[in-house]
Formats: sequence, C-alpha cells, structure tokens
Amino acid sequence: NNVSSSRNSQVIGESNQITESNNSLVSGESNVIDRGVNNSMVVGKMGRATHTNEFCIGGGGFNSEAGLLQYSIIQVSGKTTADAIVDLYINGDDVIDKEITLPINSITIYEVLLSGLVTGGEEGTAGDYITYQYIGTVRTDSDGVMTNTIKFNNLLARNATIPVSGLNFDTSHIFRIRINGQTGVNAQWHAVVKLHINKTNAVEI
Repeated sequence: NNVSSSRNSQVIGESNQITESNNSLVSGESNVIDRGVNNSMVVGKMGRATHTNEFCIGGGGFNSEAGLLQYSIIQVSGKTTADAIVDLYINGDDVIDKEITLPINSITIYEVLLSGLVTGGEEGTAGDYITYQYIGTVRTDSDGVMTNTIKFNNLLARNATIPVSGLNFDTSHIFRIRINGQTGVNAQWHAVVKLHINKTNAVEI
C-alpha cells in the first residue's frame, strides 16, 4: 500500500494508493483515491475515487488499470431562491472541483434520484416538494464530448408546482444536475447519483 500525506485515513489490503486524501477508507486490492479527494471510500478491486464524498466499488479493471470497471455513488445539493439556473455540487460547494466528471473513453449507465423541498420565500409554501428519477446512458468520447440517451425521466411525486429540474451533459465530460428556480420560492435540492462505469484503455472512442 502507498499512503502519502494523508490524515485520518485507513487502508486495508494490497497495492492500494492514496495521496493527500483525508478521512478516507480503502479496502481491497489495487484501488486508488486521487490526489486531494477527501471523505471517500473505495472497496473491491481496481476501483478509483475521483470525487470527494464518493463511495466506489471496484470491478476488477481486467487487471489493467484502476477505474475501468466500477460502480460509484455521489451526492450533490444546492439551493434555489430566484428565477435562475442553479447547478448542484458535491456538498453544495459551488466550485469546479465539486462537479461530477465522467471518464473519457467510457459508457456510463446512470440513475439520479432527485428531491426538491420548499423552505419558504414570498411565493413559496414550506413543505411543498417534488421528486424525480432519471435513468439513462451516456457515452464520453476521448475528447470529452458526451452523447446522452435518457430512458426514464420520471416525475415521482409532487404536491405543488415548484422549480423544474433537468440533466446537462457538458462537452468537457461534466455531468450536471441543473435546477431552474422560481422567483420568490426558496427550495433546497438533493440528488443521489449512481454511476455504472465501463471505460476502455484499449482504443479511443
């Protein structure tokens, strides 16, 4: 195991690597937590955590490279208070390194469970809510261009008309959950993002 400049982290198993990753846990074989990724957990074989707060199960990676085959769970959140677009970030932190990025040369099956809860505002009624489920597949090419095919875009439940949500796939391999807020309505948003990743290092797609 290679543990470099990390605090309050525990590594169990063989050939695992973490660098400057605090408050993290690794268990298994040949797993990696990327530099500066904190509060994450990787289990299994050849998994790779690339996001803070990520839970990752490695799927073996054909004994070739960490992060080729894995299942990850990431949570994002944010708040809306006006008629403006708001992207959700890991820990609700509005900074670029708290966005969800997908690996190039990959296909990813995703499931997003999203909830919005109104907390007040001049036009908002505290306790109003809306929930969604999204399921689809996105291919991320070697240049970061993303092609999304959505299978399910389900409104699960709501008790009032509150802001509309959607998914956004950036050309720089960024996977965003985007909320269009409403004037006078304060709402908090939370999403659990499940990623089934199949990446290749054999060819460029």
